[in-house]
Amino acid sequence: MKKLLFSTIFLIGVANAGTINVANSDLNFAGAVTTGYFASTNTGSNNHDSFKVSNFLLNLSSDAKEGSIGFNAAFGTILLPTILDGGLVDNKAILNKDFGIIYGYASYIPIKDLEIDAGGVNSCQKT
Repeated sequence: MKKLLFSTIFLIGVANAGTINVANSDLNFAGAVTTGYFASTNTGSNNHDSFKVSNFLLNLSSDAKEGSIGFNAAFGTILLPTILDGGLVDNKAILNKDFGIIYGYASYIPIKDLEIDAGGVNSCQKT
C-alpha cells in the first residue's frame, strides 16, 4: 500500500515551458521539459521503478520574410511510453535515446504569396 501511495503521488508529471525572443533579432528560442515517476508492477527482473526526464526539447526558429530564408529546428530527446510498460524498459518507446534533432525545416519566400518549404522529422527508433 505504501508503494502504491508513493507511486500515485509521484505519477503527476512536472512540466515547464517557455519562450525567449531575443531583442533586435529575428531568432526565437523555446523549450520544454517534462518529468515523471514511472511505477512498475511487473514481476521478475523488470520490476524496477524509475524517475525519468521523459521529454526535453529546445526549439530554435526564425520567420521567413519576402526574399529571405527562415527555419525551424527542434533538438532534444522524447520518450513515448506505452500503456503496457510506461516506458520503463521498452526501448521501442524512445524516439531518440540521445540528445539529437527531432525535426527541422527551412522556408523560402522568393515573392509575395509564394512559400517553399523543405524539411523532415526524425522518425527513426534507436534500439
